[in-house]
Amino acid sequence: MRNRRAKADPELMRQLDAVAARDQSVEAVFTLRPDASPRADSGPERTEEIASRVLARVKERVGLDADQVNIFHHFSSFAVCAPACFVRELLTQPEIASAMANRRSDP
Repeated sequence: MRNRRAKADPELMRQLDAVAARDQSVEAVFTLRPDASPRADSGPERTEEIASRVLARVKERVGLDADQVNIFHHFSSFAVCAPACFVRELLTQPEIASAMANRRSDP
């Protein structure tokens, strides 16, 4: 697995910038890279295993935990509500392919 930065949608980055100075959480949905699970048994259980491992690693690195996590087992993705620093660190993890804001701003 190469160390690549996840693709993040502009709305998520805008939200992260908006809460940077405040102690607020951001909601985001993360998709795992297809190559994050090279094993043949890369089904729903494997999605939970990888997501849990990544979330634990980020918690250790930033010293904070996600407020909420929802793993979408059959879609190789998960949603978090977490402090901005936690979300930013998730974006740097090699298992993450992409991320998008879970909530959209009003136009």
